[in-house]
Amino acid sequence: MNVLVDGFVFENTYQKGIRRYMEELLRRVDVPFSILLENPAAGQFPENWPVVGPLGPSPNSRFNLPARWKYRERAKQWRKEIQSHSVFHTSYFRQCPIPGIPSVVVVHDMVCEVMPHLFAKDPSLEISMKREAFEKADAIIAISENTKRDFHSFYPEFQNKVSVIPHGADHFIDDGIRPQQTKFQIREPFALFVGDRVGYKNFHALIDAVAEQSWPKDLDLWVAGPKFSPAEMAAIKYRGLSERIQHVGLVNEAELNWLYRHSTCFVFPSLFEGFGFPILEAQVRHAPVVANDMAVFHEVGGDAFLPCDCRNPALIAKAVSDLTHAGRRESLIQAGLENVKRYTWAETARKTKAVWESVARF
Repeated sequence: MNVLVDGFVFENTYQKGIRRYMEELLRRVDVPFSILLENPAAGQFPENWPVVGPLGPSPNSRFNLPARWKYRERAKQWRKEIQSHSVFHTSYFRQCPIPGIPSVVVVHDMVCEVMPHLFAKDPSLEISMKREAFEKADAIIAISENTKRDFHSFYPEFQNKVSVIPHGADHFIDDGIRPQQTKFQIREPFALFVGDRVGYKNFHALIDAVAEQSWPKDLDLWVAGPKFSPAEMAAIKYRGLSERIQHVGLVNEAELNWLYRHSTCFVFPSLFEGFGFPILEAQVRHAPVVANDMAVFHEVGGDAFLPCDCRNPALIAKAVSDLTHAGRRESLIQAGLENVKRYTWAETARKTKAVWESVARF
């Protein structure tokens, strides 16, 4: 068996979570694979991974015969390399360019279908692309039981194709050591928010929570991720929180480790997720977690986080206040360290290989 992996998430720098999933999975599978690139890889690409493509655009000029001949020869070789594979594993709903190769599609979430109103752009094109991928797929992988349930709600006709294979968590590292050099000055104590802040991430409710009376008076909020938008900066200033909500920017792994380890808690108010990687990331790194009270977080986080209705800023503030008590924090930290043991990439790779083998043509 030889697997061809769609490299779409390696061609951009914004799908960090899915890219991490693909990298951790492929480092542990014990079958040959190649990455299909339609465009050059963006960012750092793992060394020694075999690549098919990119083919590149065909020459525009009809009179440039040498270039057109070279392109045709490259295309023949490109198709030959693709045809040598047993299975096509897509990272983001892109179709195999050569028909006849069995395909496996991974569903990471159903946010476009469940919450289309939270997108700046109409998600109907992406939804259409997903449906076409599901129709042509020989097998579908959902990354959580909750995602599988959401999938069945919108695509019941494909439910017999679906297997649930969770992510691993053992790639997260916690050394407990503060990096020697950082680009920020930390004032403790602080609560922590990490990652993107698009609509369904519900960051605006966290801003409102810091302004609540029940939010601890001496507790700042530190935010790691993209720079604040003008709307976020205006909201922070309007509530008089410019000194209490600080942006630390994009951080490296050593800095992120330290932030988690030294935070009073990690707050994850997202209204929708397919899995919830940040919960496991925080638990590995000894950060107690406050997260939205929803099924997928209970599935992934177990009993090792403090749930609350994160649509209500007052309830977020109260939950954060509860975690200022040392005993409560320590009990959640220890529970989190036990919870993450359930998730290993070796098991993800083993189950994924079994799905590939079930549909492989040779």
